[in-house]
Amino acid sequence: TSERYGQLARVGPTTEHLGLAYVAAVLRNDYDLTLIDAEPMNFSVEDLKELLLETQFDFVGVGFMTPMFLCAKDIIHIIKTTSPNSKILVGGPHISKMPEMTMQEIPEIDYGVIGEGEITTPELLDAIINKKDLSRVLGITYRENNEVKITGVRPWIPDLDTVPLPARDLLPMKHYVPTPTYYRKLPCYIMLTTRGCPYDCSYCNKSFGNTIRFHGIPRVIEEMRILIEDYGAKEIIFRDEIFTVRRQYVFDLCDE
Repeated sequence: TSERYGQLARVGPTTEHLGLAYVAAVLRNDYDLTLIDAEPMNFSVEDLKELLLETQFDFVGVGFMTPMFLCAKDIIHIIKTTSPNSKILVGGPHISKMPEMTMQEIPEIDYGVIGEGEITTPELLDAIINKKDLSRVLGITYRENNEVKITGVRPWIPDLDTVPLPARDLLPMKHYVPTPTYYRKLPCYIMLTTRGCPYDCSYCNKSFGNTIRFHGIPRVIEEMRILIEDYGAKEIIFRDEIFTVRRQYVFDLCDE
């Protein structure tokens, strides 16, 4: 928030929040949803409060990494005080690595999604809405009788092409400007061709596990085509954890 962080609240490069866009893509056919990427939209705390009061969401999802923890904690508190009947779901690298600690340090969180959210989030929402046993939903954390519960590990999605293309049409695509050293021409957007990495570098969070999984090259080309034709991309950044791990894959992609 600007009250807490001053001018630094709006400083820094921005790229598409692909985590939210991927989850939105699997939810949009079954739920009415609004996707907010606050920083590039210049979406203020007052804007958030107004939206929450107008819409009265059943669920509000928040995704964040560890450097955003204090800001996310503030935002979650604002959501809960402004719209106390909304259930708050949290996902992203921070809660995936430290689910119990995150639930304890931010008591307003109702549910957490651990790891990839494209399968887990729809299952979780279905279980909540239809009052099913939450302990059967793999890859979540929740509260029961004032205790934090963590369910079994959700396997990584084996076939990435089963995941819908991220819902970029719900994002403020015209407002993204990556780190200056990342690009030469704008617009410049990001995408993933793989998930996972087999190595264990001490400085890396490694959000998608040890097993590397590949999108099919036709799927990669289709996403590139969308970025170029629909959003005017002059450059595309592959934000894979280790893009060149399979040499032949890179050659085949470049040939296409």
